[in-house]
Amino acid sequence: MKIPGLLCFAAIGALASSAVLSQMKEAPQTVADVVAKGAKPLSAEQVRALLPGATMSRLTPRGFTQRWTNEAGGNFVVSTTGLPATSGRANTGKWNIESNGRYCVDIDWRAGPAEKWCQFVLQGPDGYFLTPNPKYNSAPASRFEIGK
Repeated sequence: MKIPGLLCFAAIGALASSAVLSQMKEAPQTVADVVAKGAKPLSAEQVRALLPGATMSRLTPRGFTQRWTNEAGGNFVVSTTGLPATSGRANTGKWNIESNGRYCVDIDWRAGPAEKWCQFVLQGPDGYFLTPNPKYNSAPASRFEIGK
């Protein structure tokens, strides 16, 4: 009877799955956490140079990846990886940068309430983070991939 080998194989598979899932979901971080790793708030000028035309990507708390490109004119279309295909209108949004450098997003979700926020951008050695207030150490800092 080869049950122990089968149990060992199942245990290894479970460990591998949990390792993959833990890499997919990052633990919540605060401004203090990312500043301790060297992150600094970007100036309004730096944000205006970085974000137009940039591709934005974030991992949701449920493990889905959402991407959009900040198009000229302030529009974008959001794609979500990991959700089943749906028909109907696309998830669209608008973006802008306020005079103080806050990046603002308004997404019209087709299956739920709209998402609207403005946040400051921090840059560190391990990437970019968005936060509602970089002056409060306990404020959340959400990782965003930003590319051109």
